[in-house]
Amino acid sequence: MKIMSKSILILFLSIGLVNCQLNQDIFLLDSSSENSGSVNYKTLSFSNNSESTSSILSRVFNELVSPAWTLEGHCDSREGDITVSGDIDSPVVINCPESGDFSLEINYSSVSPFFDDTVQKGLRRKLSVTQGSTTMDTYVFKTVSTKTVYVVNTKAELNTAFADTSAQIIFGSDMDFSDGGASPTNNWMAFVFFYGSIEGNDHVISNMHIDTDWYGCLFYYTNGGSYTNLSFQNIHLETAVWGVASTYIGALVCNASGAYIENVNVSGTIVSNDSDTAVGGLAGYLTSTTVKRSHVDVQVTGMAYSTGGLAAGGNKVDISEVSTKGSINMSLGFVGGFFGVDGDGSVTTTSISNSYSQMDLTGASSLGGLIGRLTSEGFSISNAYSSGNVVGVSGQPVGPILGTDFVGSHTINNVFYNGNVSCTNCANSIGTSKTSTELMSENTFMGWDFGTPLWQIVESVSFPTLVDEN
Repeated sequence: MKIMSKSILILFLSIGLVNCQLNQDIFLLDSSSENSGSVNYKTLSFSNNSESTSSILSRVFNELVSPAWTLEGHCDSREGDITVSGDIDSPVVINCPESGDFSLEINYSSVSPFFDDTVQKGLRRKLSVTQGSTTMDTYVFKTVSTKTVYVVNTKAELNTAFADTSAQIIFGSDMDFSDGGASPTNNWMAFVFFYGSIEGNDHVISNMHIDTDWYGCLFYYTNGGSYTNLSFQNIHLETAVWGVASTYIGALVCNASGAYIENVNVSGTIVSNDSDTAVGGLAGYLTSTTVKRSHVDVQVTGMAYSTGGLAAGGNKVDISEVSTKGSINMSLGFVGGFFGVDGDGSVTTTSISNSYSQMDLTGASSLGGLIGRLTSEGFSISNAYSSGNVVGVSGQPVGPILGTDFVGSHTINNVFYNGNVSCTNCANSIGTSKTSTELMSENTFMGWDFGTPLWQIVESVSFPTLVDEN
């Protein structure tokens, strides 16, 4: 055997090291190629002003902007197409490019895709993006160029905005009207006229306290406008004895005509010491107004001309997905779980659908689980129930659903009341009596939407409630 020279051995070793280094370099190049500039895998998210964390004013648009909004974001090109939906005329499917960046132009109205006012009538518009099993939401705000937008974060800023009676007000944070306990009583005076709109943006007004002989509400009167996504918590509204003048009480508005109210919720206490007062948890009086997905839980005591869990009175009101809870105990006046009085003596198109009242009611005049005194024909109730105690006075018109019914041309469909609770001195038997056990069974509510779902029930445990209450 010949022994390899030292120089040849060194040469072979050098070639081997070079080959190893070349192979390693090729491997590193190959392993990084999928992360090169041509392919960029990103997670589903919004970008720029479409992010929900961007400032509210950067997410405001009006009819002068074209396109109204450009939705921007990131996606994962490996997961396929993305679908944009929400408050637009129809869902839009768009390709997720290799860059992982997407955009979609949305118009103000008419030309698809556009923001559809039949879907949402308030200022806020939801945009949803879905890719695979992941869905993300963001919100933008549709306004009118002839009106000023105010983003409010404090009670002082809200006062300033209300001074502009056509303002478009968007809440940027919760508000404690007691100023952290420094102003526990009489900490708000209602503005008289307001024709603008309020977008609560899912914020809360807490500890609003009004002790008044005039208007006990956030603002007194509106004719038009939208009021959406706002909650009132721990309110206290109280009236003094005033005499001949009418006093209105309602957390949001004293007197509304032609308004749109959605997802406005109220909890707290109300005391009326005046027989001329019109008392409601949400509003004093409603005319030609829509109320949707709103919930009231109040304790009401005293005396009044009319008292209702939702409003003292109404006419031509469209109510859907609304609930009232708590109690009303009045020594005087009409009382109802929704309205004390409804109608104007002629024809009303007021309707209540997919709604309920669990209020315990005590009164000395016309008293009903949903309506105390009905004065107009054309009223309709469907897919609704009342389950609270109803305690009336002998000789007065009292019923588990309606108290006084002056005219008989109404539509009552799938309306139930709890036959196991007290209905003292009840004479008007409109609606169908069910036991508490039956009211805890989905089988009782045939035709009600437990699938989408609109309603929910814990079988044999609780009465139906509305899903959006959660």
